[in-house]
Amino acid sequence: MNYQLPPANPDTVAHFKRQWAQSNGPTPVVGCECGRHLHIRNMFRCLYCGCWFCQACAEVHFGKTRVEYAAERATEAQGAV
Repeated sequence: MNYQLPPANPDTVAHFKRQWAQSNGPTPVVGCECGRHLHIRNMFRCLYCGCWFCQACAEVHFGKTRVEYAAERATEAQGAV
């Protein structure tokens, strides 16, 4: 099995480094890829790539909206009962 990761995009690495520096400041306001700057508690972080996203960009990045995710969870909960 090949456990090597593909080479990272230099733009993504630079964006991640900027976000990391912003998140460690006294007032953690982080810039999203779309250009919005929000407090870190209003952002969503990807567990896999580590980048922070505003809600609109997070829905695109994760592939579903918060409403779709909530409906999916509700359906799963009803099936488990």
